[in-house]
Amino acid sequence: MALPQQLKTARMSNSTLVSSVDNEVGNLEQAIADILGVPVNTDILQVVLGPRYASIADETITNQTALTNFGKKYTIPANTLKVGSVIRVVAWGQWTHAVTDKLGLAFFLNASPNRLLNTSAGATPGFGDVAGPNSHFWRGESEAIIRTIGAVGTYTYGSQALDGSANFSGSGVAAVAYADYGNVDTTVDRDVRVAASVGPTADAGNNILLLGLTVEVFTAQSTS
Repeated sequence: MALPQQLKTARMSNSTLVSSVDNEVGNLEQAIADILGVPVNTDILQVVLGPRYASIADETITNQTALTNFGKKYTIPANTLKVGSVIRVVAWGQWTHAVTDKLGLAFFLNASPNRLLNTSAGATPGFGDVAGPNSHFWRGESEAIIRTIGAVGTYTYGSQALDGSANFSGSGVAAVAYADYGNVDTTVDRDVRVAASVGPTADAGNNILLLGLTVEVFTAQSTS
C-alpha cells in the first residue's frame, strides 16, 4: 500500500533520514500491504474500491465455431482473492451470422472449467438459434463470490445472458440464467476473460463484436 505523498516527499528530500529509519518505514509499508492482501505501492483507491477494468476499444472474433477468447482480459494477482471477495463481470456487443446459427458466450477465470458464465454446451454454440443473414445485440453479466481460498479454492456464481435475436421465441429478447459452483486456484494469477463463438456452421460472415467489458473485484465487509 502506498504511503501518503507528504511522507514520500519527506523521505526523498530530507537527507538526514538515517537508513535504519527508512528501512523500518519500508517494513511498515510491507506489513500494511500484507494485512490488506495487496502488493506494496498499491493505490489507496484500489484498496478501498477494489480493482476495476474497462475496455476502451472494440474487438472482433471472426468465423469461430468453438469458444474463442477475446484478447481483452483483467488479471487478478495471485493471493489477492479473499474469502468473501466478489468478482463482477459485464460484457456486451453485437454478433452477425450468415446462416441459421447460435451464439455461444462464456466468462472464464483463466480457462475451463473455471467458468463464470456459459451459454453453450461444451464448444457447441447454444444460444439464440436464429436464421441468417442477420445482426443482433448481446449482453452477459456474472457475479461470483469466493468461499474458500488456496490451491483448490471454491466459489459460487450467478449469471445472465441476453440476446436480441428478433425471431427468438417471437419475443425479440432471449434471456438465459445460470448458477453453479466452481473451484479455482487463488495462489496464482487469474485472468478474467470473455469467450464467444457462432455455429455450428462455419462461415466467413459470422462475427462477434465485443463493444465493452468491465471487471470489478472487491471484498465484502461481512460474510455468513
